[in-house]
Amino acid sequence: MSEPVLKIQDLSVSFFDRAGEAKALSGVSFDLEKGQILGIVGESGSGKSVTMQAILQILNSEGRITGGKILFKGEDMSLWSPQKVRAFRGKGCAMIFQDPMTSLNPLLTIGKQITEAVTLHTGKRGREAYQRAVELLTLVGMNDPERRMKQYPHELSGGRRQRIMIAMALASEPDILIADEPTTALDVTVQAQILELILEIRNKLGMAVIIVSHNLGIIAEVCDEVLVLYGGSVCEKGTVQDIFYHPRHEYTKGLLASIPNGQSRDRLKPIGGSPVNVRHLPAGCAFCPRCEEALKICLTDKPQTLEVSPGHIATCWRNDPEYRQYLENMGKEAHHD
Repeated sequence: MSEPVLKIQDLSVSFFDRAGEAKALSGVSFDLEKGQILGIVGESGSGKSVTMQAILQILNSEGRITGGKILFKGEDMSLWSPQKVRAFRGKGCAMIFQDPMTSLNPLLTIGKQITEAVTLHTGKRGREAYQRAVELLTLVGMNDPERRMKQYPHELSGGRRQRIMIAMALASEPDILIADEPTTALDVTVQAQILELILEIRNKLGMAVIIVSHNLGIIAEVCDEVLVLYGGSVCEKGTVQDIFYHPRHEYTKGLLASIPNGQSRDRLKPIGGSPVNVRHLPAGCAFCPRCEEALKICLTDKPQTLEVSPGHIATCWRNDPEYRQYLENMGKEAHHD
């Protein structure tokens, strides 16, 4: 096995202000292989975007990495100089933000913005940079790229603006592409086109991709592995088949139960309660206050992360062999009575 292009080890991130410390991430770990597509899911506030910001080292002034390591091709990024970190943004890892209209400069033409990205990351200038920008627009499936170069963001549809963002991200042919809610506010047809485009680019360039999304349908369609976050911690991680067909954490089961499948007439079953407050995390499992299957130990002790099948991990007391045996015995006694 070759070394992962990105390795996150027990990453913890906190934000500090007058109200105290908010533990946005607590011990998050995962590997990203070359050519792999990893999906990261969870409710708002679960730590998805903070994880991406930590990787790119773009946390705001209140945010700080308080533990763990981020390894890029085996190198510890905490030991890098500011210049090397800046070079990593773009060449090593590029990000597509979720709202292309606010991410693009409305005062500059598309051509100006893409050629700036090409010049910054490749050193190409003038006509050479212009030709590379046209090539990138062609790569992302833009029709009549020469004309698009002269247009402004407001003249393009949401789908075309998203393609522009992808073209800019690919200007330096990065090792990792992060797509943060890449299909937000796009209609279903355009969503499918953008996802197909990401898959085509992955196949052509061999880059690793991280897709952050609330849309589990998108994750199921394009990802190889899925990471489920809740309250800044990893609930479960496994292949798409593991997560969608054999979930082993109650939070994952709750997310799946809240998705309409188009076949059942049963009402959707939302997860009760509100997301956990990361300023006041409970002593035990973070999901315990909302979990219908919680045990007494869930209130007081944090569950261990266990491998429930090869490559499939879950952080839930119900997967602990001793407690599973205990629950089975309790069930047998109840049946006997």
